[in-house]
Amino acid sequence: MLAAGIRYRLAPATRIAQLFYNKRLQQRRSLSARPESEYNLDVARRLLADIGLANVVPPAPPFLQFPPAEVASLRTAFCQGRGIDPGDRLVFVHPGSGGSASNLSPNQYAMLVHELHSRRPHTVVITAGPGEENGAGRVAACCTVAHTRSTTRPRDSRVLPNTSSLPMLSSAARPGRCTSPGTRPPDSRVLHPSALSHALRWQTLNSTDRRLAFSPPENAAPEDMSMVNVAGAAKIISRTFLNDL
Repeated sequence: MLAAGIRYRLAPATRIAQLFYNKRLQQRRSLSARPESEYNLDVARRLLADIGLANVVPPAPPFLQFPPAEVASLRTAFCQGRGIDPGDRLVFVHPGSGGSASNLSPNQYAMLVHELHSRRPHTVVITAGPGEENGAGRVAACCTVAHTRSTTRPRDSRVLPNTSSLPMLSSAARPGRCTSPGTRPPDSRVLHPSALSHALRWQTLNSTDRRLAFSPPENAAPEDMSMVNVAGAAKIISRTFLNDL
């Protein structure tokens, strides 16, 4: 960057690479006292202040939005292409974490799927990122719920490979829901190891009323996800997001 003639070089003062920057921001991210998004926004705010734009008003969630007509069209195409009743709620379960976080077992995910209740039929779609297809397939294989039009159990569960675009997936998810061990939009339920800093540091970017986080009890080992109360989490998810009119 210096050789390229870049005169303004800003970075968090946390890694040895800061030596290549002439502007540094002390943050102490290792304390995990704030969401990761806020740490990153601090860098952006410092940049804006340095160039005389400190009074810029930040946007408010939801940050990812699409025109309503586009959402309706993409959701219809998504359901039709997979034989899903377009009247169903869509519940997206993303069991992958890229190996960066402790995770539930396939059987725990299956229990979570089975224990979800809604006032009208819903279909569970299990998503997979690059290299996560096998794990998603194992979760789907454990979801042995019957194909039924019950209003309290999912009609179906299926694996969605990593071929869908972000607009397609995000649009299809509305008014659906997403459950994941990582940070996912929108209306997310995120599963964290028991350290309280995880839930705060890696919380989702949506508004507070659209966010839930679940962790093992305080007396569990730090990374023991087998202690997560999956049935209890499913009950809270159902009550909060699946039983609205």
